[in-house]
Amino acid sequence: MVAWRRSRSRGPTDGQRVTVGAAASELDRLREGWPHPPGISAIELRSRTLTNLPNDRPAWLAQVHDRLDQAAFDAYGWPNQPTDDETVERMLALTLARPLA
Repeated sequence: MVAWRRSRSRGPTDGQRVTVGAAASELDRLREGWPHPPGISAIELRSRTLTNLPNDRPAWLAQVHDRLDQAAFDAYGWPNQPTDDETVERMLALTLARPLA
């Protein structure tokens, strides 16, 4: 396990919260619209499910996920593009640091 410390002692700024929220809302809006685009045939419509969306991984989905990831990394004060393992490690450390309810 790599030693890691959160680089920000305070929570995210209001601006960072707005940026994360906007990116998350954009992702939600695009995902919700994906199964029912205008002009699609009934045959195509059957395969356009939210379950199939990650398998198809259209470019717009990757781009909006990247924007949301970057907004969250900025809000946490993390360096750009941590690996998946580093992200999991950091999230676990934040979770373990929270007081028990």
